[in-house]
Amino acid sequence: ADLIKRLQASPYVGFIIDESNCVAQKKKLIVYVQFLEGGCDVKVEFFGIVELQTADAEAIYQELVAFFKKKGVPSEKFIALGSDGASVMLGKNSGVGTLWTNREQPFSIKMHCHGHKLNLGVGDARAAVPYCKEYEEILTLTYSTVARSANNRRDLLALQKTVGEKQLSAKKLHKVRWLGFNRCVEQVHSCLGSWLRLFKQMAKGNCTDGGPAEEHDDGVK
Repeated sequence: ADLIKRLQASPYVGFIIDESNCVAQKKKLIVYVQFLEGGCDVKVEFFGIVELQTADAEAIYQELVAFFKKKGVPSEKFIALGSDGASVMLGKNSGVGTLWTNREQPFSIKMHCHGHKLNLGVGDARAAVPYCKEYEEILTLTYSTVARSANNRRDLLALQKTVGEKQLSAKKLHKVRWLGFNRCVEQVHSCLGSWLRLFKQMAKGNCTDGGPAEEHDDGVK
């Protein structure tokens, strides 16, 4: 209720949306709002999740109109849309942003998320460097090593404890999720000693059923 009052008090509101599937494989639309408070203080807040029956532009537009009406915020107050570069969102002929301009707010603007554009640019640059592909394969290998073996997971945690590293689980590499990519890299680098010990144990055939790591000291410092 407090957020609704703040939105109603703001002269203009922008909305940031992205569509995805939940774990139950149902289509969802996550909605954030950007608004003014106290004159010129810009705020960004989570506004809600909308369940979609279909993910075409017309369906998303209709669901947004109904969602904002239910919340009690007039559609014409929303003057800006931010999203990824998918044509269903920002297509110039029939994207959600175009439908919003034509039907709700003729002065509205639409923007391709800068973070998303940056990630696309970084991805193109990374593709031009052969070692980056090799590095991604190494990160994928580290995850699959423990994801497929409970024994390897136990050995890794035990080794982390032995060498005094943080006990962190392996992270799966997601190329389209740049924050997740960063966490994956950080996990490997912060626990590099443990990973090296684990791979040496595996090479020697000394992986355990979860016994103490001290029994497998291979001299790695």
